[in-house]
Amino acid sequence: MPAQLPDPKTIVDSIADGAVEVLETGSRMVEKGGDIIQGYGASLKACAEDIKRRTPDDPSVFVDATIKTAGATVKALVGGAEAFIGGIDETAKGIKSQIDRVIR
Repeated sequence: MPAQLPDPKTIVDSIADGAVEVLETGSRMVEKGGDIIQGYGASLKACAEDIKRRTPDDPSVFVDATIKTAGATVKALVGGAEAFIGGIDETAKGIKSQIDRVIR
């Protein structure tokens, strides 16, 4: 018994949906990264406010601010990498689902 080919409309629709998945990769990355950037900006602003509030009476604020800024920077870099990978992963899953739809 020969294999049943999928309906041509299903194939065309799956190709279009796959193309949409690829186009959405950038927006997925930006959406995920936007939250990370906002959090990073808030951390830097909090450090700046802490410096304003504690100087000149407490010079140790500079050490505290350096440590907090370094931590926030590392967190933002890791989060940015996660956003990049997450966007690609979601796209790959979407494309796989379209392939599965056609070969069933």
